[in-house]
Amino acid sequence: MTESRHRILQMLADGKITVEEAERLMTAAGEEVGRPAREEDSPAGNKQAKYLHITVNAGEGDDQNKDRVNIKIPLRLIKTGMALSSLLPEKARAQVNAALNEKGIHLDLNTLNAKSVDELIAALQETNIEVEDHDDKVRIYCA
Repeated sequence: MTESRHRILQMLADGKITVEEAERLMTAAGEEVGRPAREEDSPAGNKQAKYLHITVNAGEGDDQNKDRVNIKIPLRLIKTGMALSSLLPEKARAQVNAALNEKGIHLDLNTLNAKSVDELIAALQETNIEVEDHDDKVRIYCA
């Protein structure tokens, strides 16, 4: 039994979460039958990126005078965020969905599941964006 499965079952046994919440958490944690729960458990040769990288080199002159930004976001953070969103009460999820909709982000937290998040992560892994404008360079990629 994986550690995440054990923690979810313990929270259920302690009455901290409902059966439905436990099911959503287990799905979000990748605890589906026939699916590896951890990236390390996936077959060799199916190496996946672990981070979304965003780098910015901006400014003029030599390298010492340039502004630099280097952001490294773990892709597992997406799955963790999804697992946490499943703990939100229904009313709170509706409010988050409405706020996202107002900002032009058409996302329904109620429809997120492990498969859709895996598809998102797979799409992100194929992302490689490079923008250059004079001395400014921006790169977004997964590795």
